[in-house]
Amino acid sequence: MKKNNKFIIFVLTVSLILNVILLSAPVRAGIEDSHKYQHVFQQVMHYISITYVEPIDEKKLLIGAVRGMLAATG
Repeated sequence: MKKNNKFIIFVLTVSLILNVILLSAPVRAGIEDSHKYQHVFQQVMHYISITYVEPIDEKKLLIGAVRGMLAATG
């Protein structure tokens, strides 16, 4: 149960950080699409945590995701 609580806190923290970043942006035209992508990100994180065979290091997973997003910007 403790692991689930940590994961929930982790997902909520990531969600809060993404919301702050997205809502502080001066351009709001694509915010609705950004929220859709944020939800997909949360779903993928949750899916990985419940289906991966071995315990995952959530910090490493998040850092890898951020690096991937930065690499995708070109």
